[in-house]
Amino acid sequence: MSSLLKAIEKAQGESPERNVELSDYASEALSDTRGSTGRSAWLLSSIVLASVSVIVGVAVYISLNLSEDNLAGGVAPAPVSGNQPISDSAIWPEESPQPSQDGESLPVTPVSSETEALYAEVGQAEDVDAVNMSAETTRAAEALWQEATSIADLPLDLMLELEEINYSAHVYNPESGEGFAFINGERLEAGRFLGIAQVQALVEQGVIFKARGTLFRIEALQDWELQLKQ
Repeated sequence: MSSLLKAIEKAQGESPERNVELSDYASEALSDTRGSTGRSAWLLSSIVLASVSVIVGVAVYISLNLSEDNLAGGVAPAPVSGNQPISDSAIWPEESPQPSQDGESLPVTPVSSETEALYAEVGQAEDVDAVNMSAETTRAAEALWQEATSIADLPLDLMLELEEINYSAHVYNPESGEGFAFINGERLEAGRFLGIAQVQALVEQGVIFKARGTLFRIEALQDWELQLKQ
């Protein structure tokens, strides 16, 4: 600006006509300078106003979110610095069970007394069903024992096909209706075979077999072998 004024003064000293032209030039230059300054000030004001608008918008958004969390019963977590350790309570709510660090299972949810009573009733019903089934099995086995023919009364052709019997042990549980017998060194239960004869059931009195479609029985701990009459 100072150099421009000096040029104008010098020109005024040289020629009056040019004084007018230089004066006009200086006025235009000053006008352009003021216009540029005005535009810069307007641009700066616009930037500041936009920044303030963004900050206000972010603040309003955060305030609304915090209000919604409070209405829903939630609590906004406190800010945690980078060097501050995070406790388990900050991650897991107090109401929810936290996983154990030693790998043990989580605590079992307590069961109400009404639920325990229902479980007890179901267990008792299952026990009753098991007892009834055992009783039915025992009665069926007893009926089968009465129906079966004694091994000594079988037809000769069938006895010739049977193995000799060495009856060494007999175990029977009357409550469950289950048992087993050791015959010829083998443990025999229902469904097992002794030669062509299959075990149908065990009762307290002995074992019931079936061979060639014929039911026959043998007394517990009684050995048997075919003895032909001379």
